[in-house]
Amino acid sequence: MSMFVLKTMSRVLLAIVPMALSMKADVVPHTMMLTSSSVQVEKGRVPHTMMLTANSVQVENRASAEMEQVFGRSVTTHHLSMEAITKSMSIPQALDVFQKSTIGNSSAMQSIATVAVLFMPATAAHVATKVVRFEDAQGRVFYGQPTSDNKALLLEGNDPFESLRLSDTELEIAKLLAPVPRPQAIYAIGLNYWGHINATNSTPPKTPSLFFKNIFAYNHPNHPVIIPQASKLPDYEGELAVVLGKDCKDVSEEDALDCVLGYTICHDVSERCLQIADDRDGCLGNGGQFSFSKSFDTHAPLGPALVPTERLGDASGLHLQTRVNGELRQNVSTSDLIFGVKQIVSFVSQGTTLPQGSVICTGTPDGVGMTWDPPTYLQDGDVVDISIDGIGTLSNPIVRQSSAVVV
Repeated sequence: MSMFVLKTMSRVLLAIVPMALSMKADVVPHTMMLTSSSVQVEKGRVPHTMMLTANSVQVENRASAEMEQVFGRSVTTHHLSMEAITKSMSIPQALDVFQKSTIGNSSAMQSIATVAVLFMPATAAHVATKVVRFEDAQGRVFYGQPTSDNKALLLEGNDPFESLRLSDTELEIAKLLAPVPRPQAIYAIGLNYWGHINATNSTPPKTPSLFFKNIFAYNHPNHPVIIPQASKLPDYEGELAVVLGKDCKDVSEEDALDCVLGYTICHDVSERCLQIADDRDGCLGNGGQFSFSKSFDTHAPLGPALVPTERLGDASGLHLQTRVNGELRQNVSTSDLIFGVKQIVSFVSQGTTLPQGSVICTGTPDGVGMTWDPPTYLQDGDVVDISIDGIGTLSNPIVRQSSAVVV
């Protein structure tokens, strides 16, 4: 790290102090992002952050004096390995990594870490690393971080699109809901794993293959997926889902994750008859209707939680498994996606505004029911469990609608 960067950090931190004096001690006024070549100070959330908040005037003054002394030294051989710092790492953990990542474990960097700790309040503001949406016993809807014994620590402001900071209030979860309200749009990507492409004898797409699900396909964890009578070959598809944190349009791959609030699980329930072109298995031979085949009511359960981008990054390297009645059907890593999250968000946003809160289901791997020998479709009473590392398990029973419905 160059002397210029160290002096820049000094000026930045000293500039934060008077801002903090006018704010409450438990409010984080700014965040500081450190990389090996730059320093950024912004309001709000950014990845790889050290949160600095004044606890008292005395602490600030002491920290300021120490910083002036530290940054006045000549330091030219110190580098930070940001790859070693995980998203969602606590401040003490991050500082420990900063110290250990510094060549020679220098006294200057030790002092920097000490100064940062001095800026922390007695009780640091906590940021949620996993968010659930739920009803309490009175039917009120809240967001919070799940704790033990079916309870959740509530978000301040009760809106994850505004802030992920946690309050001190804990409530019991009476009913778990999808982690976001019914979105304005549910996008989905087809043929995005090589295994699924090969198993279905499909032509690999040259770009993300986009279709849409009706917003009334939206459904919650543990709620039944209702199969209408007209659906002959209902099938399961376990998928990673992206939740957009703001309106986005014409986003580059480089900036795509700035649009992503976090990740959840999508069960992209599909009616195969509306996809295949012939009349086998009682189908009508009116295939190719991929959006319609996936848009029946309740056919897009989401959940069980939203995990922020700061925690999962681009969501690669996550283990995805789908089970039907406990039997493993799909088993893959999200690193096997042909088009990753950045590519998908960038492609879908071309000339198109993606509204805040929208969901993108990123595609399903091999192992869907239609590719089994013999094909195995969803039956009345089945239970589908879809699990992704770090997010949890989305579970839904399958219920065949008994009354006649004309689709």
